[in-house]
Amino acid sequence: MPHSAMARQAGLDEEDGPVPRALLSESLLESPCGGRDIMRAQLAQIRHISERPDIGVRVVPKAPIGRCVRRGRRC
Repeated sequence: MPHSAMARQAGLDEEDGPVPRALLSESLLESPCGGRDIMRAQLAQIRHISERPDIGVRVVPKAPIGRCVRRGRRC
C-alpha cells in the first residue's frame, strides 16, 4: 500500500479523526479494475471498513434506463 494511503488509513483510527461517509455507485463495484485478485482485495477492504460503526459506506443502486429521478421528477 502506498505511503499516502497508509497515512489516510491511520487517520481513521485517531480519536478526533474524521468521520468519513462514502457513497459508492453499484456500477463502480461491477467494473473490473486491476484483475480479479486486486478487485477481491479492494472489495474485502471496503467490506472491512464498512463494518466499523464510525464509518459509513453506502451503495447507490443503478437506476434502470428511463427511471432516473431528480428532485421528484423523471429525468
